[in-house]
Parts: sequence; structure tokens; C-alpha cells
Amino acid sequence: MNLEIDYTKLTRRELQDLINQMDPKADEEHDRRVRSGEIKLRRVTMEEIKEMYNRKPKAS
Repeated sequence: MNLEIDYTKLTRRELQDLINQMDPKADEEHDRRVRSGEIKLRRVTMEEIKEMYNRKPKAS
């Protein structure tokens, strides 16, 4: 990992990529942004998940 990274300047997607690579500092920065309201998380209900998987594909 590069210790020179300024995590505060990374985009949400860049942070997510680093989190997927198990970077704890990226995870901390993401958590800080979520707590401050800078990043909004969408809550998905079980009903929405079921509906998503039960949809019929559109005919072309």
C-alpha cells in the first residue's frame, strides 16, 4: 500500500476499491464520510430484494 495517499481527496468509488483491497485507512475514511452525512447509504429491504429477483426480463 502507498503510505502517501491523501484519503480525504479520494472519490467514493476510489475508496470502495481500496476497501475491497482490505485497506483499513480507506475504510476509516469511508466510515467518517458516512457518519458526517457526506456519503449517503441506501437501505434495501428484504421485500425490495425479493421484488428485484422476481421481475420478468423485458422482451426485446
